[in-house]
Amino acid sequence: VRTKAQSSEAVLSELKQVLVRSPYLFAGYGLFRETARKLHAQTKDSTYPAQVQALLQSAPPEYRYSVFQAVDLFWLAVDSSELEQAKNQLAVATQRGLDSSSLIELQAYWFQVSNQFADSIASYQQALKLRPSVTSRYNLALSYWWNSDLTQAKQQLLQVLAITADYKYATQLLASIYLLQGDVSSAVT
Repeated sequence: VRTKAQSSEAVLSELKQVLVRSPYLFAGYGLFRETARKLHAQTKDSTYPAQVQALLQSAPPEYRYSVFQAVDLFWLAVDSSELEQAKNQLAVATQRGLDSSSLIELQAYWFQVSNQFADSIASYQQALKLRPSVTSRYNLALSYWWNSDLTQAKQQLLQVLAITADYKYATQLLASIYLLQGDVSSAVT
């Protein structure tokens, strides 16, 4: 799922079976959530968030009171556009011991979906100092894009592509920037 970006109904079903057999495999819940989020984004099928909600509710109590559950509920709330609930889940995750770099990344994403792009940019910059990642750098580029700073967005995307040349979304956004800047040949490439 993570290395090959495979998200399908079959993968989701297989993950569910793994969690039925091994309900204390806490990382599996996050992987199930990520897979369901990707499928929901691709299909707009509302059954995927419902499946995540049902799985989280059937999880063992040790999971339901863990930091992992708070993070999963944060993503579920964001995907449902319940931004106040997502913010509340950040507080719960913090109380349950979420590490500071993960908290900053989640806050940055919350700022991003809340259209608070200056705060999102600042948070992603801080997150990258603590724990560099391609995802955070790409999200920083998105925040710059939505904040109409194409120069900074392009710079971040070029860094993403220097690390991971086949990052599809970074390539697409970079092509859009080239088009807006009138550089059609770079956009086509």
